[in-house]
This record gives sequence, structure tokens and C-alpha cells, in this order.
Amino acid sequence: MSREHFDRLKSEAQSLSAGFVFSDRITYALFRAIQNYSSLDHARTRSIFTLGSPIPDIANLEYSKQELRAALIRLVDEGLASQAFLLDFDAAKKEVRLIPCYVSRPSGPDSSSYGIFEELMRQSAMSLESYSEASPALEKDALRKLLLADIQGSLANQTTMLADLVFNPLILVNPVHFDLTPPASMLEDAKRIIVETLRKRGNVPEIAGLGFLRSRKDEIVTRFEIASEVLREQSMVLAGTNAELANELLRISSDEEKYLNRRFMPIPTEFSLRRANLFKATFPAASEGKSVPGAITCEIVLRTAEGANRHYTTRWEKEMEEILNSILEPFRRPGAHPTQQIRFFPESVLDEIPPFVWQKLVSSSSLLHSQWQTKSGSIEILIKREPSVVRHLVDEYPNLPPSEFWKILALRTIIDGHEEVFNPLFRRKDFKRSYGDLLRLAYWPLIPWYVRILIILGFKGMQDYGFAKAKARIMEEQAQLAEENRKRRDDAFLTRKKSPGFSGPEGSGSSSEPRDAMPIGRKVELVMDHLYFVQLKPPTISELISMVEGVPASDLEQHLKDEGYRFIESEDGEIVLYPVDQTWRTRAARLRRLYSEDDEDLSPAVQARVKALNKLLSRSFSDAKKGGSGSRNAAREDEPVLY
Repeated sequence: MSREHFDRLKSEAQSLSAGFVFSDRITYALFRAIQNYSSLDHARTRSIFTLGSPIPDIANLEYSKQELRAALIRLVDEGLASQAFLLDFDAAKKEVRLIPCYVSRPSGPDSSSYGIFEELMRQSAMSLESYSEASPALEKDALRKLLLADIQGSLANQTTMLADLVFNPLILVNPVHFDLTPPASMLEDAKRIIVETLRKRGNVPEIAGLGFLRSRKDEIVTRFEIASEVLREQSMVLAGTNAELANELLRISSDEEKYLNRRFMPIPTEFSLRRANLFKATFPAASEGKSVPGAITCEIVLRTAEGANRHYTTRWEKEMEEILNSILEPFRRPGAHPTQQIRFFPESVLDEIPPFVWQKLVSSSSLLHSQWQTKSGSIEILIKREPSVVRHLVDEYPNLPPSEFWKILALRTIIDGHEEVFNPLFRRKDFKRSYGDLLRLAYWPLIPWYVRILIILGFKGMQDYGFAKAKARIMEEQAQLAEENRKRRDDAFLTRKKSPGFSGPEGSGSSSEPRDAMPIGRKVELVMDHLYFVQLKPPTISELISMVEGVPASDLEQHLKDEGYRFIESEDGEIVLYPVDQTWRTRAARLRRLYSEDDEDLSPAVQARVKALNKLLSRSFSDAKKGGSGSRNAAREDEPVLY
């Protein structure tokens, strides 16, 4: 074994004790020079002793190469030195050369002869990585031609073509390249260490039976794309008569097509990896000098996929960031007009915004998010989280045409849903007066005609009644439109699902999934919204379980617990209430406006639930989190019902 060979090297003292005599000056000087180079530090820096290295102790002595060679043979035969080597990359000539070198037993205790040999082999492996990286660039057409030949199984026979793609530097590890004939065990051990090092570092892929794949970092994406394309196009050819393999390839192609039909997604590497791994698992063992058809193509895919995926992900993230910044630009621009700092996104516009970007927008700490329902669809709203923006909008919105009065009502929803942001505005009498006038403008068409007449005739007591009627009508219409729009989106999704080439939800940013395709959280949210805002019936946990389709009761109960849903004791069971999260304020405001304890149309059981619900809703937001008590926004308790 190579290790035993190096471990048997003797120190100077051991050799002298055994009767060896340094009978001439050249032999002793040569031994001292080799010993001076024999350390791990020298091996790591590739500072090695060769027959051409200087020998300080006989620098002024004339001697021939034959004399030096004879002295070297004496040291090797005596076990005072051993031959080793280093594979070195010549960057100027772009070639690898084998350099024979010599080591002795180190004089220090920190390293061993075999440890030095191992380090030289690791350095040799790194030289091969440098050689691979410096390989000539391959034209796309040339690479495609090579890979097609690989699929056909003819590449191994085309030496010139094969050399452009694969190299085998271990053919240099041959006795003919050494000064002295090396032990065969040392050569085999050297090859093993080099190959294991290359495998561990993973920079130069090994092709079984042929050698190593030339690999340039600047060609990773190109090689991945071409190899993936060839493998995809030729997969059925490569599968041959293997029906099971062909069926699995068809499944991969189907999954890939569905993914590619989705919008706003990064370029995938997953499906190419699945194909390559599928084929690799079926390949027989390769023999020396021969390759399995398709092995090189698969190996390129497997070895370049990670780098390609990083490239695709980085590019996708950059694209998403550019879209995000383009939407945020009006909100960030100094001096932007307030009307530019509130934006309305109908469904047709929202469909063009990647879900990733939309989630960034609605979760931004500098923006507030709300929603308004219309007969033509849902409108998502973003507004800068600045009270001054709302103050200016209240001054601007009286100039809106009647067809856009809904924006006034949408603004009111935002204010009510984020009272902690806008409460300071209501300490100013001029703002309260302007805001009240603005809401009157929007409410007036919604008040019953007979009530409007009474208000005009001066029956001031009818004003609050009229505004309460308008608010109730708005809430009812919004709940009804929300349900209609949700149903329309579900129906549209189901229609698309039945169409050829359907690939699943594209993620428009709104809920377009049918219920059986939704995550459990979205199912619960939709059912809760329907029960609270359409049926006007706070649900018990048993009712919720019965209405959430396709979810086991235990899973649903665990989800409610994990997500922080609240439970209120009631006469006929625990009422399920929304969790206290970023949407709680908006929902709580809607619930307070919608529910009334003295609604005679409700059954006694539901009235009891409403009473329990209103008791909790009377608490502050902070108290709601901890279950404490307290009045909500005492600063606004004296405001008219208009608000």
C-alpha cells in the first residue's frame, strides 16, 4: 500500500543506526535538500523538490546529472526518500503537466510523509479544476451536436469530438513521466485521492468510463439549457422500448407543461433534473473508455442545475423587484400629489401583477391595504400610510364625479379599518367637518327618498336615521357583491380547469381557486366571511366544521388553534371569531357596523351569539389580543352616527 510505503521512510538517525553511511557529499546534501522541502506548508504552496531544484550545500560543487541521479537512487533504495508527483496547470500553455518530485520523512512532528503526499494529490486535483475552467468555450451548435452524438451512443468513438467535452488527465499518471520507476501502489493511490478530491469538491463532474467533464463557470447556464433541451427532445429515443420509463417521462412532460403555462414563475430546473435522474438510475455500469448513451448529457444537466437555478432565481427576483419598485414609485416620490398616493387595482389590472409582488405590497409597513366590491369585480386599494394623505384626499374628493363617489366610501373603509393611524386627524375640528361633508355627499343618493325629503324640510332628527340606513345599505351591498364576485371567480376558474392545457391557478393576487384546490386557511376564511357578512350568523365551531368542505374536523380544529382564531362562549356552543392579526381591525369595524343586538329578525339563539360578539367587539384592539376589557377609541365616542 502507498501509505505503508511512505510511512516506512527513515529519518537520518534511523538510517545511520541501521548502518547506512553517507559516503559522499552529494548524497548527504541531496538528502538535506529533500528534507527541507518535506513539510505540509511546502506541499500546500506547491514548493516541491525536483531534480532541477537548487541544492544549497553543494551549490559551488561541480557534479553531473548522472551523479545526482545515482545519489537519488541510493536515497530511495535506502528508504530515506520517495518519489511523488504534482499535477500542475500551465496557464500560459493551457495544459496540465506531471512534475516528479521527492519527499523524505519530515523533521518536525506536525506532519507525516504520507500526509505530504495526500496534500500534493489535493493540489493536483485543484490544478485539474483550473484546467477545466480554462477549457475553450463551446459554441452552442457544437455542444448540441456533441450531445446528440452522446444520445446516439456514438460520441465515445469520436475521439476529436469527445476531447472537446471530456478530458482524462489521469492518463498522465503513468510511469513513463517519472524520473524513476514509481511503485504501482503509489500511482493507484494517487489516482484514488485525486478522483475523491474532485468528487468531494464537485467542481469537475466525473463521467464514468471516460474521465472528467470540461466545465466553465461562465457556461453553466448555456450548458444546462442545451443539455436539458436535448434530453427533453430525445427522451423517448433514449427510453427505447422501456414502457415504464416512457410513461414516467410523459408524466414529467405533463407536469412541466402545466408549470410553464403558469405566469410569473421563475424558469424551472426541476423537470430537467427529474429526467436526468430517471435515466441515470437505469444506466448500466460503464466500462473504461466507453460511455452509456445519454450519460454525458444527463451528467451535464445534473452538474449544472444548481448553478442554473441560482441564475434563474436571481434574475426572477430582480424582475419582481423592478415590478415592485415601479408600483411603489408614486408612493415614494417626494412631493407626489395625494391622488397619486392612493391606487385602485381592478381585477384586470391585478391579474397582471405577480402574486409575489402583490404580497410584498399588501405587507409593506409604508402602505395600507383595503378592498371595495363593485358589480364588475373586486377592487384592491393601496394607500400611503400617512394621515396627511387622507387629509388632502378629503379636500380633493368633493370634486369627484358622482360615478366615482364609491371612492369616498372606500376611503371611509380604510379609515375605519386603521383607526390607530387616522385617529389624530379627528382631533381637528376642520377635518371632522370636511370629512362629515364628504360622507354626506356619498351617502345622500343612498338614503331613501322619503327620508331625504324630511331632511330637506328640516327634520334634523331624520339625518342620523338616514345616514344609518345608507351605511346599512352599503354594508349589505358590499357583503352581497363580495359573495357574487367570489362565486364568479370560482366559476371562471372551474371553466378554465376544464379547458385544454389548464395548469392550475396562476396566482393573480386575488382568490381564484375553487374550494377543493384551496389551502385550508383560505377555505376557512371564505366560509367565515360568508357566515358573518352574508348570512349574518356568527358561526359555532360545529357549524364551521360542517361547512368547510374536504377538511377533517381534527385538522380544522388544529388549524384554528395554530392560527390564533378566538372562541366566544355562547348559549348554543363556542362562537368562532377571526384571529387578531393585521386584518382584525378592518373586520372588527365591519362587524361592529353590521351587527345589532336588537335585530328582531334574528332567532333567539343567534341574538345570544350577537350579544356575546358585541360584548367582545366593545373592547379595544390591544385588549382583544389579551382578552381584557376596555372601551374602543374613547376620543371618538361623541361623533355622530355618520362616522
